[in-house]
Amino acid sequence: MSNESTLVPVPCLSGAPWEIARLAPLAHRPLRTFRRPDHPADVEAYADALAADHTDRLGQVDVPTLIITPSHDRLIGERAAEIMRTGIPGAREVVLDRTGHKFRFTRPETYAAAVETSLMNEVAHAAR
Repeated sequence: MSNESTLVPVPCLSGAPWEIARLAPLAHRPLRTFRRPDHPADVEAYADALAADHTDRLGQVDVPTLIITPSHDRLIGERAAEIMRTGIPGAREVVLDRTGHKFRFTRPETYAAAVETSLMNEVAHAAR
């Protein structure tokens, strides 16, 4: 079993499916994501599960959490990041300048650099 961090990005239902090739700068890292339903009839239940309000459970998250916020996200807005940052113990936020909602695909190098920096900081913090 590896001690290497596994990345678990939250999917965008309206965006492209998660393909490691689209996230090439992070291809060397273990990656898990939510599996999209195989059958169209299951999409609504899947969307309902992801859209449910889980803010009252954020305090139960007990893993290092990085919230990456695009500076120009017109779809979600800053409030969502604020709710997660204040609700998840020890959560850290990085705001990516000049990025929009689909920054993982439009600026993969910027996204990867934020993730890698966070992981290096976690390792350094754990070593203390």
